[in-house]
Amino acid sequence: MKQQLDSAGIANQNAAFCQVSGEAFFNSSPFTLKDLKNRVNFQQLKADSEAYLIPLDVVNLMADLIFLPIAGQIESETYLLYDAACGTGGMLTVAEERLQKLAEDSGKEVSIHLYGQEMQPAT
Repeated sequence: MKQQLDSAGIANQNAAFCQVSGEAFFNSSPFTLKDLKNRVNFQQLKADSEAYLIPLDVVNLMADLIFLPIAGQIESETYLLYDAACGTGGMLTVAEERLQKLAEDSGKEVSIHLYGQEMQPAT
């Protein structure tokens, strides 16, 4: 029916579709509500992740500021690293790598456990 209305040059087809379907509204879009919802969710997830993305150079600097001043105090033991706003965990993994490297450079053997929480379920 849509093709017939298109070929007839009828621009406002909503009334015809509503009458034929017996409904108050009619969706002539090829997309379903689920498609549109998924697209909105994806766009929101992308926007959220971009809004809180910290550049890697900044993350590396932060790890250096935390660990370099205490590099000489690193002992062979277990370390727990916690990030209360971990997002995707990028800072935690960089911190783990930095601590591991400093320990190895000092001839120490460390065990590192990462803990993080995030209030945004999307990240």
